[in-house]
Amino acid sequence: LLILTNNLRMIKWGLVLALIMMITGTINTISAKFADVSASYGADKCKSFHRTFYHPFFQAILMFIGEAGCLAVYHLTVVIAKRKGEEPEVAREGFKPYF
Repeated sequence: LLILTNNLRMIKWGLVLALIMMITGTINTISAKFADVSASYGADKCKSFHRTFYHPFFQAILMFIGEAGCLAVYHLTVVIAKRKGEEPEVAREGFKPYF
């Protein structure tokens, strides 16, 4: 019964993570599309020439922040489990987060 309860908990956790990834992926795609199509006048205020937004740096920094956030959440869950005196879920499965 304990194994069944843990499996159901992991399935629910997996579904929550999948939903969060779908929502944040959608936001990322839509914001990248808006960045691709945006244009503005330059500093010289030349009204006849629109300059498009060059976004690789901006998108790269946002992706880095997102990935760093995922790593922070992972370490936070490990720290919380250790403070409760439990072995973290990922440690029991032999999960290696850096490979």
